[in-house]
Amino acid sequence: MGKLQLNLIRSHATAYGQPLHPSKARMLLALRINVLAKGYSGISLENLKKMIAAFNGGLSQKLVGCSGDLAPLAHLALGLLGEGKMWSPSTGQADVIAALSLDVLKGTTRAYDPDIHKIRPHKGQIRSALRLRSLLHSDANPSQIAESHRNCGKVQDAYTLRCVPQVHGIVHDTIEFVREIITTEMNSATDNPLVFADREEIISGGNFHGEYPAKEGRNHVSENKVLCHPSSVDSIPTSCNQEDHVSMGGFAARKALTVVEHVEAVLAMELLAACQGIEFLKPLISTAPLNKVYQLVRTVSAPLVEDRFLQPEIEAIWECVQPHLKTLREMEELDPDALRIDAKTPTGIVMSERLDSPDNSCGISSDEHEQH
Repeated sequence: MGKLQLNLIRSHATAYGQPLHPSKARMLLALRINVLAKGYSGISLENLKKMIAAFNGGLSQKLVGCSGDLAPLAHLALGLLGEGKMWSPSTGQADVIAALSLDVLKGTTRAYDPDIHKIRPHKGQIRSALRLRSLLHSDANPSQIAESHRNCGKVQDAYTLRCVPQVHGIVHDTIEFVREIITTEMNSATDNPLVFADREEIISGGNFHGEYPAKEGRNHVSENKVLCHPSSVDSIPTSCNQEDHVSMGGFAARKALTVVEHVEAVLAMELLAACQGIEFLKPLISTAPLNKVYQLVRTVSAPLVEDRFLQPEIEAIWECVQPHLKTLREMEELDPDALRIDAKTPTGIVMSERLDSPDNSCGISSDEHEQH
């Protein structure tokens, strides 16, 4: 029996492709432990404890991409057997960058008026508009850029700026919907067959099918026309048509991850452009929190005065600024009068101190961390 179990693992460890990042592979190990711990998979307690020990030790298998799960799981088991290879032991960000872009382009915040979004009450849209208002209206340090054109009479901006809450909002709502589905999947018994010890039965079913997460993974893939093609429609029958339909969820998730990485690169480029725009508006500065973002960018990327190779700086910008963008999440409602065109003193929440973090990895001095 022991020889059979070993052969099953070795014979299925035939996957091929680029390895996942160690942190992603470790996530898969944690998910597998959670499923097996429910007690419906027929695994021995000894093997489960070995997996837990491997996870706690910072080890995660070098999993490779595959549409199914038997091959990756076999590679996972190889690591516990001493074979195969093991790794040894790093959302509101787009709203922040959009706020800086709008300020630099001397846009109007009237499209973010709370009354507009109350009558189309999508949660994500309301939250995005609230975040934008919070960033663009600081009673302690109002934007000098905004003050410079307060009475210009501008009615509206291009869709790109005017519709940020609507565009970003659906992303927030969809992420929350996906979070609910993934959380349910993470806490489900998804093996086949399933062992029901209390009934003394082993039953074959369909809980292994990953259509729920696959559909949501497909919906998020928008890298380009090729990646937008739904993975779930490319199911290929295997096992003499016994396994005639699978979700292709793993591939959909990999494509979605690639999309996220590309979006982060685009956000970094937009942030670089927005900060360059500030150079043309000096000595005017933006609100305190947005000016802090500008300062962070300047620790890794100097103003452009002539053409230079920017690719390393784009990567450095995102690595440096991303942790601080994540701190701009909790918000409070603003006084609606802050958005009226005749408002003399915008009121809002002072969020610059939210960027003040013990982690000073981006080179901001202690003097620059004073609260505004």
